[in-house]
Amino acid sequence: MSISRFFAGGPGRASLLGILQPPGVAGSVDDPDDPDDPDGDDAADDIDRRLAAAFAADFSGAEAAGAMLSLVAPDHPVTAYLPEFARRPPSTDETLRLLGRYALDHVLPDPSRAQEWTRLRALLADFGYALTDRGVRRTRDPIDSVLTSSLAKDQGACDILAAEAAALGTRLCALVVPDFARHGNVHGGLLGAAGAVRTFSVLTTDAATASLRAILVTSSTVRLARRDVGDLLPALRAEVGADLTAVPVDDDPSVAEVRGMSGAGIVGAAARLLNAGRLQIVVGTRGLFGEGWDCPRVNTLVDLTAAAGDAAMQQLRGRTLRLDPSWPEKTAHNWTVTALVPTDLAVEAQPDADRLRRKHARLWGVDVDDPDRVVRGLGAALGHAPRRALAKVLAKAPDAALADIGVLDAIPLRSTTRELWRIGEPYEDVEEESFVVEHRPDVPLFPTSVRATRATTTALVGTLGASGAAVAGAFALVPDAVPPFAGAALLGGALAAVPLAIAWRQGSRRVRDARATLQRIADVLWEALADSGRIRGGAGEPSVIPAEPLAAVQRLEVAVPGAAPDDRVAFGQALIELCAPVRAPRFLLEIDRGGRSAVVGAVLRLAGSRHSRRFLAVPADVGRRREVAHRFAQEWQRRIGPATLHEVGSSGEDPVISEARRAGAFSGAARSLVSWR
Repeated sequence: MSISRFFAGGPGRASLLGILQPPGVAGSVDDPDDPDDPDGDDAADDIDRRLAAAFAADFSGAEAAGAMLSLVAPDHPVTAYLPEFARRPPSTDETLRLLGRYALDHVLPDPSRAQEWTRLRALLADFGYALTDRGVRRTRDPIDSVLTSSLAKDQGACDILAAEAAALGTRLCALVVPDFARHGNVHGGLLGAAGAVRTFSVLTTDAATASLRAILVTSSTVRLARRDVGDLLPALRAEVGADLTAVPVDDDPSVAEVRGMSGAGIVGAAARLLNAGRLQIVVGTRGLFGEGWDCPRVNTLVDLTAAAGDAAMQQLRGRTLRLDPSWPEKTAHNWTVTALVPTDLAVEAQPDADRLRRKHARLWGVDVDDPDRVVRGLGAALGHAPRRALAKVLAKAPDAALADIGVLDAIPLRSTTRELWRIGEPYEDVEEESFVVEHRPDVPLFPTSVRATRATTTALVGTLGASGAAVAGAFALVPDAVPPFAGAALLGGALAAVPLAIAWRQGSRRVRDARATLQRIADVLWEALADSGRIRGGAGEPSVIPAEPLAAVQRLEVAVPGAAPDDRVAFGQALIELCAPVRAPRFLLEIDRGGRSAVVGAVLRLAGSRHSRRFLAVPADVGRRREVAHRFAQEWQRRIGPATLHEVGSSGEDPVISEARRAGAFSGAARSLVSWR
């Protein structure tokens, strides 16, 4: 039985509900089926209050329980009240931690269930978790071990080298870098443990790469393909000045091992043979080739390592940055090979994909979608369509397919890559950070409540009509009193209609002009951050410019030219929080409610409903001080539209945070874009 099925009923489901609906919450009702509450309002508030208490007590635990409940019991009444970010399959980590929590809370306290406790401890240990009476902690991740040791990574390296050889021919000069000579399971597998030794064996036997001249160099092992021994062994002897010999390898008849000198002594010789064109591929460990190794002719790097630190990534990719005297227009391609869990396996963890993002977070490259930019991040390696395909694979979407990522289908020519970098053209050595807000073109970036807008229009027309009717009636009944009465009636109607007209205009403008709306939001946010003291202000101000649309996505870019780097980072983080789903803010901004006029507030309150309310999370830097949050809400009302500020956790507000987590105002999301010019 799968672990998720354990939570589908019985004590497993009861443990989920115990997390999401804790007892003893102030203001909640004891009987959700109260006959005095036929509309279920009290029951709904009770669920919301308990959810708010659950997320306040343990946010990650409640999110995991909500994800599991939405998977195993999608029709349960509590599932309908879960926030959007919890309506998804739980990750493997969440599933196992829920199982550990169940064991701690329900199994360990019962001495009669000692065998069950032992069984659960063993089960969690198989997945890389240690369960003790003090809690659950992560140990060695078996999924990560499987992925980093996957034979598919060696096969991916072969595919890359075959494609690059087809493009470069005899000019190919490649470095393939695993972490170690051998690692992972040293007993299982047809070709033994993962690492440089296995990678070399796969390379020399794969039909696509068998003809390429290669050498394996680790600190303890040097190998050649047996077919290349007659050509390369004399060259190695000449380079190192030693009497080297080649002997067969018992477990791999396709290769021969070189004896007579350690691998460390052959590192320099390998570089010289590559420079001379006698070799095309060197397979070597990160310890020997990750830094300091100098071979100007290397033009292709295949990274199979699990290292993701900034220094390690910069050093490793520095192997291909040397200028090649024999090819003045040398252009290098650097590859990162990543293993993914297949979409048809019920495993949510994707540690190698997370490592891919970390590796590219500090690496510069030409933006695939906008070649006029040099950026950091995955945008320099994958275009929008492959990134969406990757996101679907990671999310296990029904239509996800690994083939849609299609990286090898779009390898640019070296000449094209060089043109994109504009080698030799003048540039400014300036790093900039901007923020891109993306949304679907068929959905307004910042939607307004349609019912509220219609109600506002109706109220506006009705107010003016009532004023006119009052004047006409007065003229018919008391002609002598018409002038003063008409003036008062028309003045009262106008005073009531003006704020309604302003609110109607603001709502229409929000939907019609996304760029102008985002500019106002950026201005209000920038001023609020300055008001809070988080940024210095004065230098620079936000500017919104349209970015090139991508497939099925409209984009707006927000930049703060002239601002200090710390101010840009603070502003970007606040913008991302504002666009993101509501999680655990101190203040909420409810839009399309309230207003600076009692008439507007009454109309919007009557027009709204439980299912049309929209909320934004007030960014943490704005919400640290209550007075700043209130001024932020006031400026929002003045420049953008009606809004009401809620302080989470104050008396009577607990159901609001649960409702806010289900709702959302932005149809898009913001992300950071670091560029260089």
